[in-house]
Amino acid sequence: MKELKEIVSLINRQGIRKLDILTPANKSGLMYELFEGVQKGQFKTDEEAISKIYGDGLGKGAYIKLKNRLKNQLVNTILFADAIPGITNYSVATTSCYREFSSFKVLLGRGGYQSGFSLGKRILKQTVKYEFTELCLMISSRLRKLSGRMGDKKKFNYYNDLVHKYQKLHHAELLASEYEESIVIHFVKSRSAQTELAIKAKEYSTELKKYTDSMESLVLYTSAFNVFILTHEIAGEYEAMRKVCEDAVVYFENKKPLKRNSVFFFLFKSLGFYHKVKDFENGEKTIKRAIEYITNKATRNYFITIEQYILLSFTCEKYEVAHDQYYAAVTDKNFDLMLDSHKEHWKIYEAYLEFLKLSEELEESEQKTNFRLGKFINELPTFSKDKMGFNAAILIVQFLLLLQMKKNERLIDRAESLRIYAYRYLRNPETMRSFYFVKMLLEIINAKFHKEAVIRKSKKYYNKMITITSLGTSTPSITEIIAYENLWEIVLGLLETKIHRTRKRLPTEK
Repeated sequence: MKELKEIVSLINRQGIRKLDILTPANKSGLMYELFEGVQKGQFKTDEEAISKIYGDGLGKGAYIKLKNRLKNQLVNTILFADAIPGITNYSVATTSCYREFSSFKVLLGRGGYQSGFSLGKRILKQTVKYEFTELCLMISSRLRKLSGRMGDKKKFNYYNDLVHKYQKLHHAELLASEYEESIVIHFVKSRSAQTELAIKAKEYSTELKKYTDSMESLVLYTSAFNVFILTHEIAGEYEAMRKVCEDAVVYFENKKPLKRNSVFFFLFKSLGFYHKVKDFENGEKTIKRAIEYITNKATRNYFITIEQYILLSFTCEKYEVAHDQYYAAVTDKNFDLMLDSHKEHWKIYEAYLEFLKLSEELEESEQKTNFRLGKFINELPTFSKDKMGFNAAILIVQFLLLLQMKKNERLIDRAESLRIYAYRYLRNPETMRSFYFVKMLLEIINAKFHKEAVIRKSKKYYNKMITITSLGTSTPSITEIIAYENLWEIVLGLLETKIHRTRKRLPTEK
């Protein structure tokens, strides 16, 4: 009762204000209209929201206030939001422990030492169980201080030992995170590896093994395994990379409580190996195993795993599987819940499936599709906003579709812009295969669509292309959805043996 009286006393002194949160009970008014419009994708810009809510541009000042109030309510609501269906116990514990830690700090700050000490001990049990090292350190240091205030030397020494233990462990976790981020940051704008980075990554791995041999921590091992994987990946040691992924999966499967997300992550990470070696059978097994560790099929993790399934199927010429997985995903009721930025490249996969159907590499299905061939061909990507090679993939498949439909005049019109794009954006080490493939496509026009002439003129670029392997990481390329060697065989099958007279020739490059 002493603790309860203490908390009530603190609340009485502070007073209780109405909680400013967004709940189902207040589904009315301008604020909810703004929330719902953003949620449903009706408002892409502030201008659209102003126009819809206020009707003219004069509501800008009121809109800014409304938007700020909504943001504040959403931040407050996060603390009281219902758990997402299928969320892991670890995620629930994370939210719960940090929320209770905030209450713990507030109690201590306002003199609630008895109730604070009791709450701190309870939170510490949970943070130790789930290996929240940072929280363990912060809570144990405060409990040490409270023990000293109470004059309890035994408790003081106990919590002091915990502080020193978690100080060392937290340092190791921070170091592992630093090393991991130092490698990852290199790949934000470039997918190619460098000799210096490979050397540095090996040094990081050697250093981290000293900590993983003597310490136990979820965060430490997650970052350390990532560094070990990246070290092999950068060096092109893909079998060794797969082995580390396997070791990580075994480690996290044996952790108590089970770390489902961690197991999923390293199974997912290993898929790059199967793409590299074109091992469909084992890749498919790994994908299905990874899906078993996804607790909520409405999350992005599920759809990015299916996306890897589609890409693996394209790579291994399992076009029927790619087709079936694609349409099963896009017709799933949860697909629309993904952000538009996560869905934008799925249209490219559909375009390749359409090309395969038109080229009779894939049987027509009864599956209804809303793919608008003409619209897709006429859409030109914005080069300045290219992401992960989307533009190259779009331009290539547009060329292929026009070629398949024998729209030769339109191909000639597109040729110069494609050539310029290739020279500006594809002459990097990680995109040279795409550069040479585009050069091969352009030779189709120079050879007047004559098959034998195309083979002869493109041979030098083909030979250069096949000597290049994908560089940097094992991440499947969004640009090279179907291996160019396989795609070229399909292209040659579309060409005829007679020469087509065209009204103009692609300018000869110097």
